[in-house]
Amino acid sequence: MSTEKYPADFSGAPVGHWQRGYSDKVTPIIDRFCTAHAKADFRLLAYAQSARCGCVL
Repeated sequence: MSTEKYPADFSGAPVGHWQRGYSDKVTPIIDRFCTAHAKADFRLLAYAQSARCGCVL
């Protein structure tokens, strides 16, 4: 899988919007993603961290 695919995959997942209602499920998903893709583009990882706390548009 190319790193160019990650933004499309991650941005298509509404995990940031689900954070408030399902934080017990969403937080581990985001943490696993960030761990598995630690060398991904810093912008994607920053977006993931924002989604982790529900700070997405």
